[in-house]
Amino acid sequence: MSHINRYERRARAVDAYLKLLDAAAYVKQEARRFLEVFGLTLKEFRVVEMLRRQESGCMSTPEACAEMSMKRQELHAMIRRLEKRGLAGMVMAHHAAKKERENRTPHARRGRPRRGTRVGVVGLTREGKRFAEEVMRRHVKVMSALMRTLDAREQVSLARICEKLRRGDMVKFYRELQLG
Repeated sequence: MSHINRYERRARAVDAYLKLLDAAAYVKQEARRFLEVFGLTLKEFRVVEMLRRQESGCMSTPEACAEMSMKRQELHAMIRRLEKRGLAGMVMAHHAAKKERENRTPHARRGRPRRGTRVGVVGLTREGKRFAEEVMRRHVKVMSALMRTLDAREQVSLARICEKLRRGDMVKFYRELQLG
């Protein structure tokens, strides 16, 4: 009996996974189609939106890379493309790293350049901020229309379920892999 239940649980899980992939692909395709009108890729849009949400209007490249889960080179390439359009820019700023100065290795004191004293800072230009607001205003309309197939309760449930999946319990996950 437990084998049947385990089989049914696994079949349900795979079915849910495949439906999630299909739904995500559909939403992503619609978002890409919408963003093409503005000459943006999905990742560029995410970078523009991330920078739009910053109160200071900018953030360090390490922070941006961490938030976007991307490598520095990829972020820099995106910023350069946005910079060509007059939407974003990057400057190098001095970074006061007190802890780093305290923990310097002996060879760093022998005239070799210290690492971490300068850090890239990325931000939107005024034109970029206006552009981001306009894109976001329209993007909200598009996503709202797309999500209208779900009622309010289903939208809240979907958001909660997606967040729960994203957080995942990796310990439990690996335990189940070993048992099964």
